[in-house]
Amino acid sequence: MKLMNSKIKPFDGLEEIKLYNSLDDVKDYLNRNSIKYTSEIWNAEEETVPNPWTVLFVEDCINLYFAGNNKLFKIYCTKGFEGTLPNGIGLNTTLEEAKRIDNTLEYNDDGEDYESKDGYWVEDDLDTGKLFSITVYIKEILDDNIFDSLKW
Repeated sequence: MKLMNSKIKPFDGLEEIKLYNSLDDVKDYLNRNSIKYTSEIWNAEEETVPNPWTVLFVEDCINLYFAGNNKLFKIYCTKGFEGTLPNGIGLNTTLEEAKRIDNTLEYNDDGEDYESKDGYWVEDDLDTGKLFSITVYIKEILDDNIFDSLKW
């Protein structure tokens, strides 16, 4: 399926699903293309601004996160996803190789992931040394006040 092989573009999304798309538009796309997904609402009560999120779990390898304004703000790709970032980093890449490709990757204690100044996060599997997730997001997520205002 093409969606599982999409290019991942930081601050933009996947080839077929773009950041900032509405929840309804994404559901329409998934339904039109017979792509299976489930949906959950996360209350986010522990957040500074308790805006509930809707999360779509697509084919067990892509999670799509929608804020209280029903706009897509984060795409999390994991096991089973075969696409790559523009720099060639994918889920079969080792963390060491990813650091060689993108020397801006730095460990973030809070998120327990590696963040790139180029607009994505990766997590590694300590057992295999390979990446097990790649996350792209909107720029507004980097500023809590702007993100929490939902005016994007």
